[in-house]
Amino acid sequence: MQKDNKMREGELLNVQYNEDGQRIGEGGKDLASYSGLLAESRISIVDYENWHAVGDEVRDLLWDSIKAKFSLTEDEKKGVVSDIGEKWKEFKSRLTRYYITPYKDQPEMLLKPP
Repeated sequence: MQKDNKMREGELLNVQYNEDGQRIGEGGKDLASYSGLLAESRISIVDYENWHAVGDEVRDLLWDSIKAKFSLTEDEKKGVVSDIGEKWKEFKSRLTRYYITPYKDQPEMLLKPP
């Protein structure tokens, strides 16, 4: 099966777990990748100061996006949404590390960020 056929419309990817409950295999990798994409593209870094400020409505929309691609149960929701929150936090940290911290002594450079 070719890689580009993985996420065809209407097909859900299966996610497997090891004995410790960790996601493994292609489905686990794909879920982690897609979670990161959602974290970076669907949650505004301007509108929310931290993950706790992201409301249930946004979290439910993220879950719905995940459920549209992956075969998951409601029991998995908390862990998956929490993972998206971790990825969002890592994204914000990466932005700060690359675009703010180097210019902390040059506040005029931060007035017009890239």
